[in-house]
Amino acid sequence: MYELSTLDNGLRLVTVAMPHAYSVSVGLYLTVGSRYEEPHLAGISHFIEHMLFKGTERRPTPRDIALTVESVGGDINASTGHEMTTYYARVSRDHLPIATDVLVDMLRNSRFLANDVERERQVIIEEINESLDIPDELVYMQFNELLWPGHALARDIAGSRESVRGLTREALRSFMERAYTPAHTVLAVAGALTHAGVRDLLQPILGSWPGGDGFGYTSALPLPGPTARAMHRPIEQSHFLLGTRALSRFDEDRFAFSLLNIILGEGMSSRLFTEIREKRGLAYTVYGHTLQLMDTGSFAVYAGLDSDNLQEAIEAVLEQLNLLREKAVSAEELAMAKAYARGRTLLRLEDSGANAGWVGGQLAMSNTILTPDEVLGRLDKVTQDDILRVARRLFRDDALVLSLVGPVDEDEPWAEMLKVE
Repeated sequence: MYELSTLDNGLRLVTVAMPHAYSVSVGLYLTVGSRYEEPHLAGISHFIEHMLFKGTERRPTPRDIALTVESVGGDINASTGHEMTTYYARVSRDHLPIATDVLVDMLRNSRFLANDVERERQVIIEEINESLDIPDELVYMQFNELLWPGHALARDIAGSRESVRGLTREALRSFMERAYTPAHTVLAVAGALTHAGVRDLLQPILGSWPGGDGFGYTSALPLPGPTARAMHRPIEQSHFLLGTRALSRFDEDRFAFSLLNIILGEGMSSRLFTEIREKRGLAYTVYGHTLQLMDTGSFAVYAGLDSDNLQEAIEAVLEQLNLLREKAVSAEELAMAKAYARGRTLLRLEDSGANAGWVGGQLAMSNTILTPDEVLGRLDKVTQDDILRVARRLFRDDALVLSLVGPVDEDEPWAEMLKVE
């Protein structure tokens, strides 16, 4: 499915040949994100991501960068997470040199002009302000604060208004010089291509990129116990996240965990959607969400609803968690979850960007790649007993966290509700 090689400076190049694809996608996957930041540098990875779109010597304005790709009908974007920063471009297959050239130019030659830094600082502060005005984002921020108290994972990826105001041009460049290194970078390309052709294209423009040591991260501390926090906001709905710490990207139970989440909270046939929306009519939106990181992870159920229905909805979610602990899922339900996972995986991989992300993200974060067939094979081996065991492992009274935002009583003892055993 893929070919892999390593340049002399340690940069890993991985390609996926899709001979019939009309598009080609290029992605840079760097193992740097918000959990690698000291408190006074919170948000610096996200700030750097923004700055790489502000201009280079050859493309001095943001519009010049955008036009390079958009003038041939392509798109270009980036994202910052807790552990990885990604830059990607997608163009028609005859324009691969354009996509690689602009991404490498941004990576190696961004100028970080003082005026651009100050202008983007204000843009990011407005981005933070916007998030603080969106209750379903605010409830996630508070959930992370409760789930990883005092840890970098508790902080918003964009940082705070205070930390962003304190980030200097010199700090941005210094952090980037240390974090953006070839040994901590994967370049993934998917489309109608040959590996040798892509390597020949990239060796002259990336082979001279010097190495560096990058950053390490601090492991998450043990969760102190069940906890809840309500934040009063004078809005129409109450929003809640009820969940727990979960599994890392290396945990052998992650495949069973994925199927458990499908059964519980993915799609309109899931248990949560059926019970809370269809049977009880309590909420329009309800779903399960998972996050897998290097040494930890999270699971949460989200819902937004009228405050009069809040307690009933929380109790209904807890009942569903308890049911997964107490009774094995049926063979039919497990088979449906496996078919759902298989179909969603294969449909997603018709896109060149998804193929680049599949190999690039795995290689960057775990230094290995499981093919779709290997992942589907692991999912097929999950048993009903595996689902039961993982539910009992995760859903415990001493591990539950509840975050609420809306017209709620901040002094109500919400944590007393958190019982599933």
